[in-house]
Amino acid sequence: MMKMMTKYSVIALALLGVLAGSAQAQTTGSPAVTPIDYAIFDGDGPWTLGYTFTADTPLSVTALGAFDWEHDGFATSHEVGLWDENGNLLASTAVASGDTLVGDFRYKAISSVTLAAGNVYYVGASNFGTGDSYAYAGSVNTPWGVTFLSSAYIQSNGLEFPPYLSGMQPGYFGGNLLVAPVPEPETYAMLAAGLGLIGLASRRKQGRRAA
Repeated sequence: MMKMMTKYSVIALALLGVLAGSAQAQTTGSPAVTPIDYAIFDGDGPWTLGYTFTADTPLSVTALGAFDWEHDGFATSHEVGLWDENGNLLASTAVASGDTLVGDFRYKAISSVTLAAGNVYYVGASNFGTGDSYAYAGSVNTPWGVTFLSSAYIQSNGLEFPPYLSGMQPGYFGGNLLVAPVPEPETYAMLAAGLGLIGLASRRKQGRRAA
């Protein structure tokens, strides 16, 4: 009996480990775009600066970020927004000096937003060029699952959908986001089936003992 329960426990722990790994991926993620070879500008704002991109695969946005090139915090917090291609706001938050630094951006976690494969989205951060510098990137790197389309910008006193595009490269930053893969439905089905088998085997074992 002890050996059987130990086997079930190992299986259950393995499945829980997969679930925990998926949950961890959802709460961390990686930068959707990394600017490189950039120059720094200031004093001509305020701007909402960011970029537009295509989700090549289903993605989960776990955090929104604002550019902090000197890694010393901000003169003021920055409102960051995520929009669909029609300008509908999907998520927003205020990123402050104490938020998590990843590369040259500070990020604040948000309730996860799922991006559909093939759709176009915009991200932008407000109030750059007035106390906090922004980057004019010569090129960008993107992880799998994201295609960078163009910088996006608008001169505004607060967070506003940035409809103006500057071309493929260089780009203005601005805002950014962390993305993680969305588990396939088959993954959830496999986990549910595994847990169901564990429960069934346990009930059968208990039934034999009662007989």
